[in-house]
Amino acid sequence: MKDNVIRIAVMSDIHSNLAALDACLSDSRRFKTKYYLFLGDLVSDWHQPSEVLKKISSVSERVIRGNRENALIDRRSIGYDGLWSKYDQFASMEWTYKAMSAKERDYIESLPAQMRVPVNEHFSLRLVHGSVFSPDELMLKKNGGEGVRPSLEAVKDNVLLFGHSHEQWQTVVDGKIAINPGSVGIHFNKKQAAEYCIIEIEGDRFEVIFRQVNYPLEKYAASFFKTDLYEKAHVWFFINYIGMQQGNNILNSFFKDIEEERKVSDLSTTGPVPNDIWYKVFEEKYSKLAMDYFFKQN
Repeated sequence: MKDNVIRIAVMSDIHSNLAALDACLSDSRRFKTKYYLFLGDLVSDWHQPSEVLKKISSVSERVIRGNRENALIDRRSIGYDGLWSKYDQFASMEWTYKAMSAKERDYIESLPAQMRVPVNEHFSLRLVHGSVFSPDELMLKKNGGEGVRPSLEAVKDNVLLFGHSHEQWQTVVDGKIAINPGSVGIHFNKKQAAEYCIIEIEGDRFEVIFRQVNYPLEKYAASFFKTDLYEKAHVWFFINYIGMQQGNNILNSFFKDIEEERKVSDLSTTGPVPNDIWYKVFEEKYSKLAMDYFFKQN
């Protein structure tokens, strides 16, 4: 490897998965990576938010917040009037909020929504979570260049780094580059591997190296059951876990099934999901699949 090459590791959507983060950081050292960029959704869903924040803040100051951090910030300032405590749909987020210290909450609140990182006279990077316009906007692979075009046109930077959709892909639109490094912590690839990418820049040369890193997913999942997060949010965990085992995000189908059930038993069909419907849909349509995956692996 040439010493004059700038190597930047780009990571997004860690979701409190320390084992996956450690695996990606270890893998990046093989490439003599010097700089690290984090694109948000650092915490929630898995069970080590404090450890993940400590690790991220120790390796980089180039960190932005995602929609998960925004929700936790709102929880702190608005309180949601006990909404998260009442509805188990939000149990994972409520647990994460309470597991974090005041100092850690201060840290995520201090993070910018976006960041600009000039590299050299040829390349400038724009870091966002969802899109330039909103951290909640999904720029999906299936929409290709047309999906990212508005964000690329809105900024002067010629490289856009984004996450949120948990898809590892890139495209080029009118000479500008858009890159999603995938998800470190809740990944939906067939290899059941943590995802990130490395950018290599040498003068006007730009190369993206997508990485999928194996780590002890089943062992880490087993450690989840030793925490009270399992008791409080096992439905949310298992829905994500099924997707990680299948290599396909099933959240959309889960919520579609919930909406169908609400049409039958909850005619309002709006607002947070009632707990009885939340558990009924899971038990009837997903519980056996979740158990089959977990006990097959362990």
